[in-house]
This record gives sequence, C-alpha cells and structure tokens, in this order.
Amino acid sequence: MAMTYNSLVQNITDYLNTTNATTLANIPNFIYLTHQEICRKYENLGYEQYVNGNFIANAQNGGAVIAKPARWRRNISFTCGTDLTGNTINILQLRDYEYVRDYAPNTTLGGLPLFYSDYGFNNWLIAPIPNLSYPFQIAYLEMPVPINVNNQTNWLTNYAPDALLWGSLTKAIPFLKDDERAPLWKSYYEEAMNTLNYQDKKSFNDRISKRDSD
Repeated sequence: MAMTYNSLVQNITDYLNTTNATTLANIPNFIYLTHQEICRKYENLGYEQYVNGNFIANAQNGGAVIAKPARWRRNISFTCGTDLTGNTINILQLRDYEYVRDYAPNTTLGGLPLFYSDYGFNNWLIAPIPNLSYPFQIAYLEMPVPINVNNQTNWLTNYAPDALLWGSLTKAIPFLKDDERAPLWKSYYEEAMNTLNYQDKKSFNDRISKRDSD
C-alpha cells in the first residue's frame, strides 16, 4: 500500500507507542524536518520541471532579471529562441555574477541572451539584456512540496517512504528519553539514506553522461 501523510502519521504514532501529548503533537514537525533534511542533502532527486516564458524586450525587470520558480533547487538548462519564433534555440551559459556584469556593463545595449548568473538567491541575471521578447525555457529540479493533511503524497512518499518513516522517528528520540529503540531507528534511517545517496549520485552521473554524449 502506498504511503500517504495520514498513514505515515499513524505509523509513527504506532511505533512511538506513547501517550505523551507533546510528543504526539510534534509528529507533523518530525515529518517536516525529515522532509527538508532529505531534500537538502540529495539535490538531484525530486521533480524535473520545465517553465516556458518570453523575455520583455529591453526591460530590466522581466528582461535582464528573471525570477527563479518557486521551490527551485538546481538548474538543468536555460535556453531561448534566436528569434521570436523559437524554431532555433540558443543555450545560455551559466557564469558567475561578475562575469555577466562585465560582459554587458551597458544595460541599454540589448541583444540575444548568451549568459546568465545567480542574482541573489531568488533571481537570475541575463546578459545581454534581451532586445526582443525571445521565448525561453528553463529546465530545473524543484524541491517536492512537503506533505501535510492537504497534500497527502509527494516524491518521497512514493519513492523513499522508509527514509521518511525512520527519519521522523529519529527526530522524536529527544522526546523519548533514552529509548532503547533509538539505535535501531538510526541504523534503519542511515540505511535508507545510503540508498538515496546511491540514487542521487547515479542520477547526477546519468545526466552528465547524457550531456557529454550530445
């Protein structure tokens, strides 16, 4: 049976086998902290997404500065059309902020975008500033939406339910005071995380090998 948020809460409750109200009330926090911990550690696992849009010609906001999508975690590629049809595409190259600023110091001179960089945590900076409303596509990995009563499943419940369960139980250990089951839960969590680590590295290596073969 597939894991859901409700079934995970019930499983944690059963494993804890406690009537302590504070511990039980913190189960949603244990789940959330485990979710965030896994997603931070394994950045190549998650949802691959594609966003399409159009630059605003000769505009700083919407042209040279593009907001990153919600829950963005890592770039895969950034492409744009070489004309308004988008029939031929240009792959933008990722560079550091200083390189992009130095390449196009005069923001009044537009052209076909060639480079992009991080512009703070939530934005990208594009250079040159687009002189036309070129169509673009951003491919990226996003952090899965955390599960809760209104969002019962996500990537982790489907593909790493064991990590969610054992991780949530380890987060409860400080509330249980020297529970003899703690070492067992930790070992199960470490085993599940090792499996995710293998999948994370394999996903990264597969993507690198595909890029190299292009």
